[in-house]
Amino acid sequence: PELLFLVDSAGEGRQMEALDLSRFKSEKMDTFKQSVDNIYAQIGYQSNRSLNLDMMLKFGENAWKTHNYKLQGYLDQIKRENDKLQLEINQINDSRKQEQV
Repeated sequence: PELLFLVDSAGEGRQMEALDLSRFKSEKMDTFKQSVDNIYAQIGYQSNRSLNLDMMLKFGENAWKTHNYKLQGYLDQIKRENDKLQLEINQINDSRKQEQV
């Protein structure tokens, strides 16, 4: 019956009523859109992580070795300063001991 009504309406040149889309709108659809946006953001983050990993694999070994070399230099310098200060402390303690005797 409704189909015949629509055919008759179209034959007479009457406009069809617009579809009521309100029943398709729901909070579930909004939640779905938020989920899709979240997924796109996660894909962006994952892409960035992948790029960082690729760059680390390509350039990281030399950077790591250079960093370790610099740290070893700092350690050696601190050890030399420590030895120098320890020697000064021992000299001061020896001179104090000599003054007390």
